Amino acid sequence: MHRSMKTLDKAACFVGVCALAAAAIAPASLSAQERSSPVPAYHLMQLTVQTDEVAPKDFAEKTSNIGSCEDARELAVELGADVKRNRFVRASSLPPMLQNSLKKLRAGQATKVFSNDPKVMRVLVLCNRAD
Repeated sequence: MHRSMKTLDKAACFVGVCALAAAAIAPASLSAQERSSPVPAYHLMQLTVQTDEVAPKDFAEKTSNIGSCEDARELAVELGADVKRNRFVRASSLPPMLQNSLKKLRAGQATKVFSNDPKVMRVLVLCNRAD
């Protein structure tokens, strides 16, 4: 397949995945009271790539330069990353390592690269915080 066709296919796939994820992730049953809990909640975007498709050093460097969720979306298209969006994620539902990382981030910043699989790399981008 021609390279520009692959890029176009990946971009179309990315848009479709984002639309499906946005519709499926945020339950409509969340009330305003649940959103105003004293436990912080986050709107997160996760980028996932395979190590055989993107060099670890390149992924770490490029994700460290993310300054907004729009930057993250653009980088995801560029890298062919899998994207998942999660809204109203309670801090208490995350592993302690990620809780600590997210406390230190400003909106638009990404965590350091993490994974529990040597063939996969991930980052979380903090799109919004509801403290």
